[in-house]
Amino acid sequence: TALFVCDRYTGIRRRLTPDFIMAMDPVWSRDGKTLWFTGYADRDGTKADPWKIYRVNADGTNLTLVTVGEHPAL
Repeated sequence: TALFVCDRYTGIRRRLTPDFIMAMDPVWSRDGKTLWFTGYADRDGTKADPWKIYRVNADGTNLTLVTVGEHPAL
């Protein structure tokens, strides 16, 4: 599962996430500049806690690991 943005005028879509991350549950920041999502990057299933929370700019730049775990407040 990947995240894309689509230019509504040209119809051109741009991938925001790399191939090695399965992205889920995306949420836009209030200012619309970044997208936050839960990501899974453990293709072989060997890590104890493969879920992480990431942030990426709306143009696909600056992918940042925010925290490990899908529920950091718990």
